[in-house]
Amino acid sequence: MVADHGQIFVFGATFDDGDALDTAEEVADPYTAALHDAIDSGRFVGTCGALTTIVTPGQFNSASPMLVEVWASRPPDDSAAWDHEVEVDLDAAEGRLTFEYVGGVGDSVHIPAARYRARVSGRGFGALGTAGANGRDNYRLRLFPRRRSASPRLRKSWPGRDAYH
Repeated sequence: MVADHGQIFVFGATFDDGDALDTAEEVADPYTAALHDAIDSGRFVGTCGALTTIVTPGQFNSASPMLVEVWASRPPDDSAAWDHEVEVDLDAAEGRLTFEYVGGVGDSVHIPAARYRARVSGRGFGALGTAGANGRDNYRLRLFPRRRSASPRLRKSWPGRDAYH
């Protein structure tokens, strides 16, 4: 996975059933909206419609590992092994997630089509802005079925996030 300008973008596909959430098409710039949601909320994971933005401590890392796991039910809590953890809704109506970075498209991952709750976990962070191409940061995206929409939730906060202004 590539993290550029301190961001990784994850696109799912929304289900058209009248959810109160905006779709990416209804927002002039979903990238900016999701980034503002990530920073303003202090979660450093933001959403706007089908877009989830993960804000990374380093400005560029050409090889940020991202493990994607699909669970049949809520996974066990292993947050002690991670530095930062957030849960958000992330749907995959078409059975695919697409990962992008600023200026390019990364990988697509095929998964069962479903409405998911996503647990975004990160660890191995260096000092803010210094991870660079040799960063040790790595990420995991755990997906599990959800019955209803829920607000994003910060489960664990990396203390280094306080350096963001």
